[in-house]
Amino acid sequence: MNIPVLIPAYNPDKALISLVEDLQTIGFENIIVVNDGSNLEARPVFDALEKKGVCHVLHHAINLGKGRALKTGFNYFYTMFPNAVGVVTADADCQHTPRDILLVARRLERASDTLVLGSRVFKKNVPQKSRLGNKLTSVIFYYLVGKKLSDTQTGLRGVPTRFVPLFLTLEGERYEYEMNMLIATKTHGIGIAEEAISTIYIDNNKASHFNPVADSMKIYFLLLRFLFSSVFASTIDLAVFTLSYFYTANISASVALARSFAGCINFIVNKKCVFHDRSEMRPALFKYAVLLVLSGLIATLIIETISTRLSTNVIITKIFVETLLFAFNFVVQRDLVFIDTSDARTTDWAEYYNKPYKTASITRLFTKRRLVNYINKCAEGKKNLAIIELGGAKSCFFEVIDRSVSPGSYTIVDNNQRGLDIMAERFGQKSNLTLSNENVLNLTEQHPADVVFSIGLIEHFPVEDTQKAIVAHFKAAAENGIIIMSFPTPTFLYRTIRNLSELLGLWIFHDERPLTITEVINTVNQHGEIVDYRIAWELILTQAFVVARKRTGLPSLNNERPIPQVSDFRISTLS
Repeated sequence: MNIPVLIPAYNPDKALISLVEDLQTIGFENIIVVNDGSNLEARPVFDALEKKGVCHVLHHAINLGKGRALKTGFNYFYTMFPNAVGVVTADADCQHTPRDILLVARRLERASDTLVLGSRVFKKNVPQKSRLGNKLTSVIFYYLVGKKLSDTQTGLRGVPTRFVPLFLTLEGERYEYEMNMLIATKTHGIGIAEEAISTIYIDNNKASHFNPVADSMKIYFLLLRFLFSSVFASTIDLAVFTLSYFYTANISASVALARSFAGCINFIVNKKCVFHDRSEMRPALFKYAVLLVLSGLIATLIIETISTRLSTNVIITKIFVETLLFAFNFVVQRDLVFIDTSDARTTDWAEYYNKPYKTASITRLFTKRRLVNYINKCAEGKKNLAIIELGGAKSCFFEVIDRSVSPGSYTIVDNNQRGLDIMAERFGQKSNLTLSNENVLNLTEQHPADVVFSIGLIEHFPVEDTQKAIVAHFKAAAENGIIIMSFPTPTFLYRTIRNLSELLGLWIFHDERPLTITEVINTVNQHGEIVDYRIAWELILTQAFVVARKRTGLPSLNNERPIPQVSDFRISTLS
C-alpha cells in the first residue's frame, strides 16, 4: 500500500516490533517510527526495527513530546513520499490493530481531501480516565469548534499529503498538538470523516502518558482568549453605555454608542488573537457589523423589557443580558464571521456526493438539456460516440446521455473514489461505462474521444492549473473532437448569491474561482476553434458554456492570429 504509517514512540516494548511486522504482512510498504528520546531499555526495540526493510527509524536525543514527534515524522514523510495520498498516524502502545490501521488507510484513499479519524466507541468497560478525558474534550471541542466528534483524542488518523505543510506549522509539542490539528480543520475548512475502530485498552491504559485533566486544560485557551477579549470589550461597552445613559436616559442610543466603541476593539482582538483569522478584512468586518447590529437590537429589546416591566436597574440588567448573549456571540463569530480563507480551502466532494444541494437537481435539468443538445448537434449524426467526462465522479449526466445519445463508450475520469464507488453501485452493470481514478491534470494515454466534456470542474483549480485542466480536454479528444466546458462566471448575480451563501455559512465550494469567458477562450484558442459560447442565465449561478473543436497544427498566437475577446465573438447558431 502506497500510504506510509507514522508511529511516534516513547519507551515502547517488543509489542511495537510485532505491530510493525503485522503491518508489513498486510501490505504496508513504509513505516516511519519516531523514537521520542526513549530510555536505554527501549534501544533493542529500535535496533530491531532498523533492521527491517520497511522501517524508517528517526531519533530525538531527548523526549520532546508527542506533538514534536509527529511533526518530525510529518516532515520526513513529506520530504520522502511527496506523491503518496497521505500518511496514517498510529500509537505505539498497540491499542490500534493492524486491521483498524488498514481501515483508516483505505478510507483515506477514498477521501484524500479529508482528515480521517479512527474513532473508538466508549463503553462501560473503558477505563474511567480515558472515558472522562475523551467526554470532557469532546464537549468542549463541540462548543469551541462546532464539530461533533465521537473521539477527539484518537491517535489513529489519516492525514492527506496536501495538509501536512499546514499541520507542520501548528503550535503544540505534546498532546495538545493533536487537538490543534482538529481545531485547524475548522479555521482552514478541512472536512473530517470518522471511521469506527476497535476500543482496546491494555492493563487499564497504564501505558498512556496522557493526563486527562492537565492535558485537556491546554486545549481550552481558545475559549479563555475569547473570554478575555469579551470581558475587555464588555468593560468598555459598559463604561460607554453607563456614561451615555447617565446623560441621555436613552437605552437604544446608549447601546448603539457603546456597541460602536467596544465593537471596533473586540473585532480586531478576536480576528487577530482569538480566532487567528487571516482572511480579508472587509468580508469579516461586514459580517461582524451585521452581528453587532443584530445583537444590539436583541440586547436593547431585552433590557428595555426587563427594566420596564420588572423595574430593575438598567446597568445591572445590561450586565445580565450581555452575559446571556456571550455564548450566542461566540458561536456566530466562530462559525460565520471569522473563517480563515487565507489558505486554499477545498471542496469536500465526498461529503457533497453523500449529501448534495437540494437545488442542484433543478439546475441540472437545464444543464442536461443543453449538454445533450450540444452533443447531438456537434456529432452530426455520428453513431457509437466515444465520450469522456472529466471530473464526473457520481456523474449526474451519464444516465441521460446514455439514453439520449447511446454512446459506444463513456469514460468518467476523477480521483474521488467515493463518487466513483457510487457510480459503480448504480451503473456498474453498464458495459459501455468505464470508471477511471485519475488526476485530471495528469491523464494517462487514453483512446481519443469524440466528445470530452466537464461540468463545474475547471473553476476548482489555481490559475496555472486551470489552464492545464482546459488543455486536458484537448489531450483526451480525437482530431476534430468536440470539447464542452461549463463553469461559473463572476457576474453580479453570481457574486450576490455567493456572498449571501457565505454570510449564512451555506457555501461549501470553497475553492471555486469563477472564470471569465475570456480567460477560458484564450486558452482554448491555442488548441482548437470556438464553436459556441454563452452564459446560461437560467442557472442561478450563471454558468457559462464554451464549446470548441480540436484542431492540431494551428498557428501560434501572434499578430496574425490575435487572441479573440468575448466582445469580438459572434455567437453561433447552436442553442
